[in-house]
Amino acid sequence: MAVWLSETLPQLQEIRPRVTIHKPCNRIRNEEIKIQGILDKNVYQNGDTVKVDITIELHPARKIKSVTAVAVQSVDVAMFSSGFFKNEVGAEMLKDLGVCSSFSHQFLLKPQYSPGRHWVAVKDWGPSVTSIPDENQPLSASVILKDRSLFVIRVLYYVQVQVRLSKNRKDLELKLPFVMLAA
Repeated sequence: MAVWLSETLPQLQEIRPRVTIHKPCNRIRNEEIKIQGILDKNVYQNGDTVKVDITIELHPARKIKSVTAVAVQSVDVAMFSSGFFKNEVGAEMLKDLGVCSSFSHQFLLKPQYSPGRHWVAVKDWGPSVTSIPDENQPLSASVILKDRSLFVIRVLYYVQVQVRLSKNRKDLELKLPFVMLAA
């Protein structure tokens, strides 16, 4: 038995998701870190490239070990209480950026299915499809519902940016949500 759920999204506003983290590290020495992530838009079609602008300001200057941007598909099956299944559907990483007081970069992520991943929600092409999905299989559209139902599957997308400064410090992360529309 197959159940198809189609959701009509409300009218979407053209906004650019933006998250800023401003963290004082040492108040005595007046040290601080500011990280800002901005998406180029909030709604994408399947196959679109997600542009993520990252700006990092460090006072005083520090070594940046790595900056990673990952497009994540989060799937929640309401029948199970174990939570969300999270899968990377696109990623880019920069390593050993050296010592700097400011850093800016635009990451280009193309969310897509990659074989070998488990619990990735893909678009169903109908009951005649019997083969295992391949890399050309489109990802599922976002499914966001207010009401919790026993048979609902929620599909959410976001970009997670992780900044690693040194071995002794905890990584700084921010998440930028977006909506994926069916192709």
